[in-house]
Formats: sequence, structure tokens, C-alpha cells
Amino acid sequence: MDTPITGSIEVTREGWLHIRLDTLLPNRKYSSVSHINEAVYNLLEQYEGDLPYFEKALLVIDEHSNGQTRRVYDNDNKAWKAIPNAMKGLLFADDDDRTLSFLLMTTESARSECHIYLIPLEDGARFINRRFKTPKMPPTGFLSRWISRLGLGGIFGFISQWFQRLPRR
Repeated sequence: MDTPITGSIEVTREGWLHIRLDTLLPNRKYSSVSHINEAVYNLLEQYEGDLPYFEKALLVIDEHSNGQTRRVYDNDNKAWKAIPNAMKGLLFADDDDRTLSFLLMTTESARSECHIYLIPLEDGARFINRRFKTPKMPPTGFLSRWISRLGLGGIFGFISQWFQRLPRR
């Protein structure tokens, strides 16, 4: 039996949902992912305020860890799919490609935890700008125009190109 996962939940002043899990995502091939689903669902159920509901959303999963604490490196092996499954129906209608977009990230940190953000899709540029604290990011309207031109699938190419232009640390 898996140890229960602790964490916290908040709705930011921007109306974004932020969940912090006190664990990293397990390998989906070698361990049960039901405890991740259960932890997210329980935090949502226990939240005492009003939860936002999104017609179109961006789900950001940002694992904070260092080289010693991380066990799974390839995103396709991480149990991230348990997270939108726990949210589906409560925060958005479905996790199809017209409703939900994804951004998987890793941040170097001494603490091992998983930060999950669910934000309106049109706030994606603003979130990235704050996350990387860079003045080089185009204004939110710029990204919104590209989203409407490229569709949800095209946003990944845009974000990928933008990340390639970031200075390396």
C-alpha cells in the first residue's frame, strides 16, 4: 500500500489553481499511479473555497528536485496523466486536445515536490513570463493571437521555439 501523499491547494489572486504535492511523480510503468490521482482529488474535495472552472485550460506540472532526488527523467514515463484525470469534471469538462493543453517542467531545487497549476489557456504567456522572470516574453495578447491562429496543438511549437531562445544557465 502506498503512503498517503500530503500537499496543499490554493486559488491565486489571478484565479489560477495551484496544488503542491510533497512528492515527485512516480514512474507510471513500475508503480501504481492511483495514489497521485487520489491525492489530487482529495485536495480538491477538501478545499473550502470556490474552485475555478475552465472552458479551455493550460495544465502546468512543474517538478522541483535535484539530481539526487529525481527518479524518473523521461516525461513520457512519469505518471502525470493521473493529475488531469483527478480534475476532469470538477475543473474542466474533459481532457481532450480542445479543452486542455499541457506543459511539463522540471525546476532545480533542494526540495522534492510537484507544483501543479491549472490556468486559463489565454494566461499561458503571463504564467511563463512570471515563471522565468524575463522581459523578453511577448505580451499576453501576442500569445492569444497565435493560439487562435495555430490552434491548441500549435501552441506547443510556439512555446518550444520560445524556450530554445532562453539564455542557458
